[in-house]
Amino acid sequence: MTKGKNSRRSETHGEKIIYNSHIHTFTVRNTPILFPLLFFPDSITGKLSIKRTLFIITVSSLIVLVVAVTSFLLSVVFGKLIQFFQIPFPEMQQWIVTYFTQTPSLAILPADTPYRSWIDTPLLIIKDSLTLMIVWILLERAGNLIARTIKWLFRIWKAENPNRQLFSEFISFRRDVDRLTKPLRKNPMLNFIGKLNPAPNDVLERYSRFLNTALLGSQSNVFTEVQLQYPKGTKFVVLPMNLEHMGRLLGWVPRKIDHQHDELLQLAKCFNGAEEKDKVIYPFYTIHPEQKNLADVISKMKSGLIFGKDKFRGLKIYPNLGYKPNDKRLKDVYVVCEKQNVPVMTHCTPTGIWKFGLSESQRRGFAHPENYEEILTTHKNLRVCLAHFGGAEEWVHRLQKPEDKTAWVRVIYEMIDGGKYKNLYTDISYTIFEPKVKGLTIDLIDYLKVMLESSKNVREHVLFGSDYYMIEQEKVTEKEVGILLRSRLGDDLFFQIAYTNPRKFLGIIGIR
Repeated sequence: MTKGKNSRRSETHGEKIIYNSHIHTFTVRNTPILFPLLFFPDSITGKLSIKRTLFIITVSSLIVLVVAVTSFLLSVVFGKLIQFFQIPFPEMQQWIVTYFTQTPSLAILPADTPYRSWIDTPLLIIKDSLTLMIVWILLERAGNLIARTIKWLFRIWKAENPNRQLFSEFISFRRDVDRLTKPLRKNPMLNFIGKLNPAPNDVLERYSRFLNTALLGSQSNVFTEVQLQYPKGTKFVVLPMNLEHMGRLLGWVPRKIDHQHDELLQLAKCFNGAEEKDKVIYPFYTIHPEQKNLADVISKMKSGLIFGKDKFRGLKIYPNLGYKPNDKRLKDVYVVCEKQNVPVMTHCTPTGIWKFGLSESQRRGFAHPENYEEILTTHKNLRVCLAHFGGAEEWVHRLQKPEDKTAWVRVIYEMIDGGKYKNLYTDISYTIFEPKVKGLTIDLIDYLKVMLESSKNVREHVLFGSDYYMIEQEKVTEKEVGILLRSRLGDDLFFQIAYTNPRKFLGIIGIR
């Protein structure tokens, strides 16, 4: 995309635009080759589960069997088609009659097979039903296409500015094509496994959603997917993921983090204009205390080679990959970020992606919100965002067991509400993208609204984010949730978290 396209007028609330403060665009090339191994351990204990392993092996075997049978049947069909194209036109009628009258079993079983007639009728019904359904779909789609083309040409002919109308129609057509072809561009095997998973919303289902979008090929393709769901002019904080530290078995990643960083900078360069108002992408840099070139990276940070207006705009850390945020190896990193006015985004929920073999209790130990108190006390001017506001599970836990004070959403709320940490933020990415939760009579958006209205400090330190593309296979789209959120919160609250607060966090406007 050229920079000129970024000058298109935005759909705004006054002059306010939307900032999505939490999305991802990395691809399968940035994930471990053996990533599917994460399907096997239990998400609570972190240990291999016999039940889960047998389930995956059984489903995978069934898929292989279905593929083999389908391949055989397709070979029979293609054989018939080859015969069709080789016969002269007068014999076409005979071939069609044969197709609709001859039972499919003749293509699979010998004519003298015992009891072959028992399966003739059901196979014939299935074949004819599928044929009629395909013909009907093709005719219906062809009719719709002709009708839409006529309407499209008529709108362009009637428009005051045909060129502008043509461009608008092209954008609309592109969005329709992307929406209709999305199922074809997703991995059907991953979808199938995710839907058959006996444990809803389990790690297996989440990772199947994760890999589906990762297969889009490039960060540009992923970004285009999410951009289509937001008003023109929306700005995005794009976060990388260093998955080279997910354990010894999962350390082999085709494209290392340096390549992911370079590709992300190139993506920002393609979409961003020269002025701050023309920025579309705010790329973040990620770091891990166990990476071999840590000292060299910190030296580059100090020299101003990493962070800047046309470089990376923030830092992303991910404690669930096996370290605490107050790890002494990161001490100098926070010093640099505070000195250079660089915000820090950190994963702060027990779920998500984690190092292979970690149990839930271990993940909670690494990512707990209280681990940041030391950092926030030492670096009072450092802006830190505890992403996900603790996570949806913690919100549900808080609502169902209000007497339990350990829910992360309560811990984060009190840390911000107390006013001790002036530069502490949180975001709602992923957390409210399943608004209606089984077992609750209210939506999570209702809970969010009450929290925002109950505390001025909290209201001024919550960011809108979606965590695209982890929510890509949820029942609702980002566009739907964005509209629902704005409708429920009202414009004042919505643009507080989607415009004012993100600009403060990113350092675009003054920070108190």
